[in-house]
Amino acid sequence: MMIFIANYFNLVLIIYTIWLSAITETDESYIKTELLNGKKYSDNIGWSIPEQIPIEIGERAPHGADIAIGNKGLYMTFQVYAPGVYQPHDVWLITFKDGTWQAPILIRETSFTADGSKVAVSDRSQDDIIHLVWWDKRSDQPYSSENLFSEDTISEIWYTYKNNGEWSEPLKLFEGNHFNPKLTKPVFGENSDSLYFTYYAGEEIENDGIPSLFLASGKGEVWQTTGPIVKGGGAEGSLIQLNADSIIVAFRAPGFDWIKNNYDSDWRGISLKISKDHGNSWADPFLIYRNEWEQSVTANPRIITDQSGLFHLFWRQDTTGDNQPDRVVHTRSKDGLNWSEIELLEIHPTPNSSVLKYDIAVSSEGNIHIVSETWTEEDRVALMHSIWNGMHWSTNEVLFDGNRMRNPIIEYDKAENQLHLVFQAQDPTDQDQNGLKEWMDFETIHSERDRFGYDRLSGWSWYHAVFVE
Repeated sequence: MMIFIANYFNLVLIIYTIWLSAITETDESYIKTELLNGKKYSDNIGWSIPEQIPIEIGERAPHGADIAIGNKGLYMTFQVYAPGVYQPHDVWLITFKDGTWQAPILIRETSFTADGSKVAVSDRSQDDIIHLVWWDKRSDQPYSSENLFSEDTISEIWYTYKNNGEWSEPLKLFEGNHFNPKLTKPVFGENSDSLYFTYYAGEEIENDGIPSLFLASGKGEVWQTTGPIVKGGGAEGSLIQLNADSIIVAFRAPGFDWIKNNYDSDWRGISLKISKDHGNSWADPFLIYRNEWEQSVTANPRIITDQSGLFHLFWRQDTTGDNQPDRVVHTRSKDGLNWSEIELLEIHPTPNSSVLKYDIAVSSEGNIHIVSETWTEEDRVALMHSIWNGMHWSTNEVLFDGNRMRNPIIEYDKAENQLHLVFQAQDPTDQDQNGLKEWMDFETIHSERDRFGYDRLSGWSWYHAVFVE
């Protein structure tokens, strides 16, 4: 009898082990996530405790991100650094579904893709159709600090989509020499399946790349490019589609009398252009703002519409004349031509703090949320959150009482009435602060000493938090 019981329990143990092994091998979802700073409750009203996104991809360090929300989940695309590799590369996607992060998947191996992949989701069907756009800078030689921005390379823009569980074959949309494309967030045409985005790139004219702004649109394997919308300007475009025909793009550029005689831009102005025929033709540019200080720049224009159809335009502006944009400003318009007085947002904890990056989103109630990465006088990088209720901005709130947090990206889920935030936070045991005061992107990547690569990102992780109004 005892032998029978022992054999019975051994059989149960074997069956359980086989079942557990099968689950482990076939289940692609992660279950366990880490809480930021080990806290179980948030000190910020309405916010959940940030949980670490379980991006387990070996020694690679995730870099850059973009998110989109569909009927079936939240989708996040990113690139990676690897030990000994000088540049961010590859296109990855990770999905948050039913409260669980699934395993990240490699969409495409690339050579050099710096903050270059963007994600969008079609919401016109029951199942999400996921769209990815990215750029790749190919080189026949391994990249180093000397050839990272060499003109002897080919830059390409690629597109793929996932429908009914299958990814399409990646499609090369455009290619050319002498440019590093800057892609805007793709948007869908009103009442159509077409996808629109702008890219800032060099135009091939007599073997000389002139920085210009272009519009790309298409679906499936049929795409076209329009432009240049702006020749000699148009960096950091922000795109919205108003209806079936009208498109508005805001971008940073100098006064246009200056552009007529110069190919490069001094980046002191914020301008806007409108098309009423799907982007085939454009009205004359409308200059929203231009600072006359010689050592002054603008950066990161973003244009959105609220529930009432009112336009809101934001950008970072230099308020001290030191050639570094440090404040976020805001203006509004009913028609895109007549704008309110420019106002300085009260999202700065101290007079000398600086906003390094920010993102915005509109809620189902019509409120505008802004989350910023701000460098404070106390030499700390904090995330800050403020809400526009149609009349004024709420008191700015430091999120999660933490330091060394950066790269906030937000998206509003109107079906669930939730604001989703993803951001990077540094391991508190890693005290290396080098590079945090850089103005990001790749101004410092030319030197071995200052490059912003794997060594500086290996101590950073991505986190996810949710806010409910």
